[in-house]
Amino acid sequence: MKGPMVTITLQDIIGHEPFHWRGDRAGLKDFNQTFTNLQGAATALTTNELQEFKDFLATIHFPPNPFRNFDNTLSTNLPVSGHRSMGRGILPKGAQLPNGNAFAGMTRVARPGLGQCLTCHTFPSGLSRDFPAGFGRDESELPPGPDGEHHLELMFRGRLGTLLKASQLRGLFEKTGLDFDSTASRAGFGFTHHGNADTLTRFLQSAFAISDDQETADVIAFLISMSGSDLPLAPGAFGPPSKDVPAAVGKQVTIESSTPAERVDEMLALANSPTSRVELVVRGPKDGLARGWLYVPSIGRFQSDRLAETISPEDLRALAAVGNELTYTVVPEGMGRRLSLDRDRDGFFDRDELDFQSDPSDAGSIPVRTYATISIKSNLATISWNSVSGRTYQVQFKNHLGLQTWSNLQSSITAGNATASATDDAITNFLQRFYRIEILR
Repeated sequence: MKGPMVTITLQDIIGHEPFHWRGDRAGLKDFNQTFTNLQGAATALTTNELQEFKDFLATIHFPPNPFRNFDNTLSTNLPVSGHRSMGRGILPKGAQLPNGNAFAGMTRVARPGLGQCLTCHTFPSGLSRDFPAGFGRDESELPPGPDGEHHLELMFRGRLGTLLKASQLRGLFEKTGLDFDSTASRAGFGFTHHGNADTLTRFLQSAFAISDDQETADVIAFLISMSGSDLPLAPGAFGPPSKDVPAAVGKQVTIESSTPAERVDEMLALANSPTSRVELVVRGPKDGLARGWLYVPSIGRFQSDRLAETISPEDLRALAAVGNELTYTVVPEGMGRRLSLDRDRDGFFDRDELDFQSDPSDAGSIPVRTYATISIKSNLATISWNSVSGRTYQVQFKNHLGLQTWSNLQSSITAGNATASATDDAITNFLQRFYRIEILR
């Protein structure tokens, strides 16, 4: 809280400018004075520090929504525990609202007419449109500001004529619990910019004249399920994008036998979906060694932490036994490789590194000597080795191991991917030649 006003979450804030409940801060740099004026810092952040702070904030997503189905769809029969009637419908005041249909609630929110929710909010984020602020202004889309700031429309006017930023609809379930009619409230947050609506029921029934208990429950079910993505977009409702994590992320199941498990099948189905935004990793022992696997939809198999080894879902499940349990975990798209195959992201898989005495947690420790090869064709020697993209290597040679010094073979080479190579066209002049590869940086 700042005074009586509810501040904006730091989750997925970058790209949804302007900031503050009034929308009077064009971008993050306009809050720099806060570090000295409110937090007592000796100096404000430098330009580079502000950029680092902005880059960090841009990585924060909304977490998995606990009210979504496993596949991130909306529930059609969601208990809205703690949300109670105000006595304006059939149910008496204080009675628990019935289960809500979140899909029906979304349809109600998107429907033109009474309330017109999408006048102020948009899907998928629940924020307003990326247009200039104010009413009666030119609503052609503006380009980003000098620091990439966007221009979400300011939709509300307070009693004093102040423009206010439209509240987003994501994360509302985290604020429920306050109840002016109860002496045992679980939380102290309210809704609207100044927090004066204690419950979603009061907000909906007072601000939008909804009195039907089932309709209220449906809209509440949708609002507490609103996390951003994977919503059917209503015509004209599309707004700024959302950074959020699907509901299945973080879900785990550990099996100790090859008996079919419904949740494992659901995980595989999600991993196979091109729109699920998740990946499936498995950890557990195999032949007495700790191993990792990542499901690869394009081949329908699990890639193991040994580059040359894959396994079918059925054969992997067959490894499970008491004392040899396998744990399946749904992770965000793009994180599976690091979490299961290549923890230091150096291009070499973890078990391959362990097999050849390099450290899978240190990107500077790679099994380069083990993977170097020499091929000779048409009097030309090609020296190839497994490399790390962006690292610089120097190939050296000498014609007799008794020589004290090595000579450089051509100039240094900066690798562009996981394999690098150099050629030697002078091999016909010597009976033998020895090579070594140095990592320069």
